[in-house]
Amino acid sequence: MSKLYLDTNVILDFIIRKEGEHFVQAQKVFEKVETGKLKILLSILVVNETIWTAEKYYKIKRDEYFQELVDLLSLKGIKTIEIKKRELFEIFKILWQKNVSFPDAYLYWLSKETGQVISFDRHFVSLGAKVYHG
Repeated sequence: MSKLYLDTNVILDFIIRKEGEHFVQAQKVFEKVETGKLKILLSILVVNETIWTAEKYYKIKRDEYFQELVDLLSLKGIKTIEIKKRELFEIFKILWQKNVSFPDAYLYWLSKETGQVISFDRHFVSLGAKVYHG
């Protein structure tokens, strides 16, 4: 099985209960994690971006979503990851060449060799990333 790297939008669609297909897809992903059918790798950058977006973009107060975020990230099938300094410079090359955010360049770089990104963002496909479709 390839490695699966979780993107911010999947967490956000789940914890803020965004209406529509993305919420349903996110719910399925986390049900698979909860039942042990999926194992997900999660960057601290994604956690940071989730909290920032919930509070600054969606204007949701921390006490309205935080416990659900903690519960979600407490699932045994979610493991946090980070990288080494030399690997950071590889990500900088992607930033220099592509018009994407740092977290997206990071997820793309992580998934490049043996993984897939779990995301609803279409630009991962244009980067050449493999995207998990459930």
